[in-house]
Amino acid sequence: MELITNNIQCVNYKAFANENDLSLVITERALPKTDPARFFATFKGAEVKENGCLTSTFGNGNTPSMAIKNYLKRIALKTIVIGAYTKTRKEIAVPRLKFQ
Repeated sequence: MELITNNIQCVNYKAFANENDLSLVITERALPKTDPARFFATFKGAEVKENGCLTSTFGNGNTPSMAIKNYLKRIALKTIVIGAYTKTRKEIAVPRLKFQ
């Protein structure tokens, strides 16, 4: 018997951002250095489309890297919308994203 596996595409997040002209914004909150939500990450102007609704989604972490990783997990295999209420609205299907 031959086993054929069809895996979901996995793309480096920087390549995905460059390909779609996205900017990743990382913001530090005024919280203690050990706080698990000290940093948050999101693509600038992006909202996630789920069940017909748009939601603001971001990733939290106590370092910028951890916030990015959390965000990548939260948007993977979903649709993000850039400029939702503008004439330049763009919907982007997000593949599984890898950090490095």
